[in-house]
Amino acid sequence: MSFKSVIDRVEKKLQIWKPKNLSCAAKSTLIHTSSTTVPMYQMNCFRIPVEVSNKIDNIQRDFFWGKDVSVIRGIYPKAWGKVCIPKELGVMGFLNLRSFNSAMLAKINWRLVQDPDAMLAQVMKNKYYPEHSLLNNEIVCHATSSWGWKNINKEMPKIRYNSTWVVGNGKTIRIWEDWWCIEIAGNPKPLNEQSMSVTYVAELMECIGDRWK
Repeated sequence: MSFKSVIDRVEKKLQIWKPKNLSCAAKSTLIHTSSTTVPMYQMNCFRIPVEVSNKIDNIQRDFFWGKDVSVIRGIYPKAWGKVCIPKELGVMGFLNLRSFNSAMLAKINWRLVQDPDAMLAQVMKNKYYPEHSLLNNEIVCHATSSWGWKNINKEMPKIRYNSTWVVGNGKTIRIWEDWWCIEIAGNPKPLNEQSMSVTYVAELMECIGDRWK
């Protein structure tokens, strides 16, 4: 997929303005608008290449510091990464494209987990993980998997390692692989080989009620 059109649109959106004639607040508003609206669709579906995010950052940086287009190297009083620190910490709070892109893809994963009956979730499950839960570690991307799914799946560890199961009937929660017991760090460890014969949390519960055996 080509992202050249995204770069061109961001550049065109800022080029029509002369930064030397704008206040710091005006330039900040224009940069916030260009970075949150132009590449939004692509970042919501795909992981944009590092080269693309760096190019967009360079365009915004040159605009904010008023770099003269006739010179190769500009003067930048502060590194762009520091300028992107949130406003709550006293800086400009410009969007970090790579972090935002990662968050948008992780959000899709969370939607697939939270709403398994949605059409997107059903299509993804039938095609890529028909016999597993999305939170299982066994799900892998094959060479034939779509580029969109590969990008989405790369952000799944953020959901997997920062969430825990809420135990209901325990029929789909694996004792030794899933994180369901928040009182201990990580997954439970079997005491012996006999313990490994028990697979799901439901096997540790009474058939009637939600009491533990």
